[in-house]
Amino acid sequence: MIAVLLFLFLAQAQDGPAARLNRADEDLARGRYREAVIHYTELAAALPRDPRPSAGLGAAQLGLHHPELAIGPLERALAIDSNQWEVRLMLAGALSAVGRNERAVA
Repeated sequence: MIAVLLFLFLAQAQDGPAARLNRADEDLARGRYREAVIHYTELAAALPRDPRPSAGLGAAQLGLHHPELAIGPLERALAIDSNQWEVRLMLAGALSAVGRNERAVA
């Protein structure tokens, strides 16, 4: 019985949010942006107080050349943690790409 519980715990840990976030980060790093979007979208819903899934989703959307779809997730990531200069940079680039230069500078 203990072995079964341990197995279930380990199986869940291997597919838990941390493991899924690592997979999404790996997809992003390898340029598999569509897969990363799927993972980050699920993680952003599952971890609403963690800025990393939203930031990753924004980065993946930028990788797919969809700056208009990157803005919302990047803004959410900054609303959770405003001290992320990399996210601020990505947001400025996305805003500029869609012609919202006045917001990109602010």
